[in-house]
Amino acid sequence: MSARPELESLVRQVASRHHRLLARKLLFLTLACAAGLCVAGALVWVLRGYSVPPVFPLIIAGLALIAGISIWQLRKMSPAAAITESDRFFGLKDAITSARHLAATAPEDPATKLQWDWLAPRLKECKPTTIVAPFPKRPAIVSLLLTAASVWLCLLPPSPAIAAAQREAIETQARIAESKEQLEQLIEALDKDIVAPEDKDAMKMDEFRKMVKAIDEHGDRAEAARQFARIEQKVRDSSRALDQKRDEETVKLAAAELAKAEQTEARQLGKKLDAKELKEAAEQLEKLAAKKLEAKDLKDPAAKKEKLTEAKEEVAKMRAVSKRLAAAGKQRQGARQAQAGKGEGQQGQGEGTAGEGAAGQMAEGKGEEGKPLEDLMAELDDAAAEMEKDLEEMEDDPDAEMSDEPMEKANGALGKLGKHLKGMHGKRMAKSKLDQLRNGLAQAQSFSQGQTQMLGLAQSPGGKEPGKGSSWSERKEKDDSQKNGQLAELKGQHGEGPSLSAVEEAESGSGVSGRRGEAKQREFARQTESFVQRDDVPESLKLGVRNYFEGLQSATPAEPTPKEDK
Repeated sequence: MSARPELESLVRQVASRHHRLLARKLLFLTLACAAGLCVAGALVWVLRGYSVPPVFPLIIAGLALIAGISIWQLRKMSPAAAITESDRFFGLKDAITSARHLAATAPEDPATKLQWDWLAPRLKECKPTTIVAPFPKRPAIVSLLLTAASVWLCLLPPSPAIAAAQREAIETQARIAESKEQLEQLIEALDKDIVAPEDKDAMKMDEFRKMVKAIDEHGDRAEAARQFARIEQKVRDSSRALDQKRDEETVKLAAAELAKAEQTEARQLGKKLDAKELKEAAEQLEKLAAKKLEAKDLKDPAAKKEKLTEAKEEVAKMRAVSKRLAAAGKQRQGARQAQAGKGEGQQGQGEGTAGEGAAGQMAEGKGEEGKPLEDLMAELDDAAAEMEKDLEEMEDDPDAEMSDEPMEKANGALGKLGKHLKGMHGKRMAKSKLDQLRNGLAQAQSFSQGQTQMLGLAQSPGGKEPGKGSSWSERKEKDDSQKNGQLAELKGQHGEGPSLSAVEEAESGSGVSGRRGEAKQREFARQTESFVQRDDVPESLKLGVRNYFEGLQSATPAEPTPKEDK
């Protein structure tokens, strides 16, 4: 190592000068390459109408910086190369190399002193600042142009169509998320309202809660429509399984029959059935159960007579109700048989729709014993009549023994009927909650498709929240049918009734099926006959009226005669 600081300082300055010139050259080359890559990548988005993501130029700039620094480190001048370059540039004919070698190997040698004496005055004339390189004009111009082009492309906004699609996607995701959140709140609110365990089993709220949580918030409108339609179809199937129209008609007939009764208990029961208070009606029915007669009370003739009188009064109340219920059941059975006879004549035409309502017909009107409501009413009346007959026999024959079988049979039939009414109440409440959920799903689907402007599934009625009012003078829509996003005035269930289109689950396509009508020409052959048979046409004029209309129908329009030119 040389002990001369002047020599080492010159070598370091020469190396530093070359490093700065190399850095300037690599700066423009790296900038040109990075800007070119940025332009090429930006064109991929811009030509498709999209804006360039802000992270893309940052990634290119980071990679270019790492690549430029790495190349600069690899191409830096080593100390030996700096010494060689110094001898070459300043024309010292390897004097610096020789002086450093002699100083390192033979510092006390006279040749070393002679070499330094020759080199020292010449080192003062060596100026590292005289080492220059031409400015890279072409790389600088190309890099600046490409940088300006890349900045311009990165700042371009998306096309109107893409911008509208992006806004729609963002709005759709926000609407789907809001619909999903409010559906979860609605399910929780409905679940809290259910108290009876049998109602919870019929509702299947846990299954619906899982389906709502599984809704994908990042899909498009078509996918959102399919998801909501899939859940709504599941809710609709569950609601149809709870359909009990036949039993409800039987209850209506029973209420009408009980209203004709003379007993107060029967009329009160009829009022509860008419008001569809089935749970309270079932509890009142259970109160009509007869009390079991103890054997010890039947030993004493006086006590036996008193107990039989009380039992007959209880049975009389039961019979007053059971007779009316049985009469209503017979009316319902007669209507059912008439409908069945009518259906046999239309069996060929109704095969297409038989499968659709099979599940509902099997579900409705069936108690836990597999019997319709009218059969349970008839069974109760038969058991009550048998019990009444048994009590009359005991009253007529003092030695006759009381059998517990008729009373147990009557009380059992009464319990079955009450249990069936409670089941109807549970199904009715569950169906009501499912219908509310269906309405909520329909509103959520409309809201996610952008067809409504507000959504309040789990909120109580009473208008919008504070700060979310609407001014008709500032509204863009001028169509009164828009209803400002309010669906409260709409009646019925979504998906019920005729429609020109429906959303279905499909492996491909949009999932929207439609139907179209075809115009057909019809001949009104009986129009004349219908007019002739009117009541306000006298018999004496009917023949003339028929001839008049037949003449009109058979007449052909005369061809227009061409006008003569004058």
